[in-house]
Amino acid sequence: MLGGIFLKTLRNDNNGFTNILIGSLKGLIYALVVFLIIMLIVAFIMVKKDFSDTATEISVLCALGISSLVGSIINTKKLKIKGILAGLLTAAELFVLVLIFSLFGTNGSLTLLTLKKLLVILIPGIFGGVLAANTKKRY
Repeated sequence: MLGGIFLKTLRNDNNGFTNILIGSLKGLIYALVVFLIIMLIVAFIMVKKDFSDTATEISVLCALGISSLVGSIINTKKLKIKGILAGLLTAAELFVLVLIFSLFGTNGSLTLLTLKKLLVILIPGIFGGVLAANTKKRY
């Protein structure tokens, strides 16, 4: 069902599949910039105050969720395709990137934190895509 919607969207779109992938990479770049800004703020706070491991994990998860939300909103507005698909595409790209870097840090093992990251990235990503698709410009 979902694949059929995606193929129908691609057939009706004049840009083509490569333009959708390139456009979604722009959303990914925005998401990474937001993530880095949030993590720089958290790092500055960590220098001033003592953070526990739990607080560090929660701050990383919050930064991932916010960046996924922002990236999918921007991606959906730029691509003008269905919100769920645009949000899912951006969130999936962000998760794959985070997973690659996480596997280097954990010596190639998947942990419970990986599942948490998947959920924290996918849910706001899809929500941001739907939110961006359903909001109209008001002038």
